[in-house]
Amino acid sequence: MRQLRQFQRLADQSTDFLWALQLPVLRTGVAKKVTDPKPAVHVPEQFTVPPDILRTLSLGPKFAVEPKTSPPELLAMVRQVSRHVPEQEQPHSISEGVDTVSRYRPAGSKIPLRRVEAFLKEHSLTVLPADKEGGFAILTLGLFGSKAHTAVAQPQFGQIENKGMLCS
Repeated sequence: MRQLRQFQRLADQSTDFLWALQLPVLRTGVAKKVTDPKPAVHVPEQFTVPPDILRTLSLGPKFAVEPKTSPPELLAMVRQVSRHVPEQEQPHSISEGVDTVSRYRPAGSKIPLRRVEAFLKEHSLTVLPADKEGGFAILTLGLFGSKAHTAVAQPQFGQIENKGMLCS
């Protein structure tokens, strides 16, 4: 039985050694994955959009910013976690958690969302999903309103009463 374990250990070590030698060779034969291109942002030719705005919009409609957790919420989390600690260690756990929360400074967002919002409002622009791949189209509010009226006037919608909800 002892000799069997020795042979198994030797077989494991030999397999690991041969695998470590062969793996780099195998990896060179595999093509690298091509990363998906960023979703396109379609902009009409009559106006220009700053590169940082385009870069932000090219993140696509599924992009999200992590919500900020307030200090009271963090303290509540510390309290919840401390309930799962043995009773004699709870005061120490709470103390460590409070120290951590007091030193915690959330990182500032590197994505200029407020700047994008301000730019769009300032230039009376709107953003619409443009295609299935996650691209955006930037339209003026006037163009958006005329396209909406044209779409609603199509025969498949029948007669729709205008209640002033669309831009004119």
